[in-house]
Amino acid sequence: MTRARRQSFQEIAALKTEGFDYKINVLDRVSAIVIIAPHGGDIEPGSSEIAAAIAGVDLSLYDFRGLRNTSGHGELHLPSHKFDEPRCLRLVEAAETVVAIHGRKNGDDAERVWIGGLDVQRCRRTMTELTKAGFGAVVREPGETLAGTAVSNICNRGKRKMGIQLEIPKALRKQLKDDSRATDNVRGASVEAEPVYMSRVGTPLTAEVEALCFVDEDAATKFQLL
Repeated sequence: MTRARRQSFQEIAALKTEGFDYKINVLDRVSAIVIIAPHGGDIEPGSSEIAAAIAGVDLSLYDFRGLRNTSGHGELHLPSHKFDEPRCLRLVEAAETVVAIHGRKNGDDAERVWIGGLDVQRCRRTMTELTKAGFGAVVREPGETLAGTAVSNICNRGKRKMGIQLEIPKALRKQLKDDSRATDNVRGASVEAEPVYMSRVGTPLTAEVEALCFVDEDAATKFQLL
């Protein structure tokens, strides 16, 4: 069956009931980096858990979670370049950087995480860190499927207008969800590449996160964040 192509969150809200068909979890920790699972729960199983593991206890988290298997993937699936759920937009647009966690079909590449988004530096660093943890990963090039390079993609709608998305095949999702090495390394790559180690209100991030960071003067100059 061909999945429905939703055009806006308003369309979903008109047809589905929050708390019954889906729920939205928002943890605003006032962090410079926000982790999101826009297709969580039964929509792309495992993505909610992976996003929560990466966010830990100090990075902001958004989770749009499908609740009912019978609702189907398509009925709650709003494409990333059209994702306009208001609570997500508020969280994302207040953050410097967005890391979006997705699930994809295995297709003919069931062993690698596809990494996309406009933040090329962070994409490459994340690929390196996943490889260190023993997982296959590849950065998608502009024009390739699920490259995440549209400026309207939810991962690219933070203050820096460049973010990252991880498209995780079904075969790897449970393994990644249960392997703290992978989520820790993705978290490390996300935070490490951020040249501003301050929360949105100007207070330092926790010592745990700061320990994962290093000052990258070139990146700070390039992205004009200081």
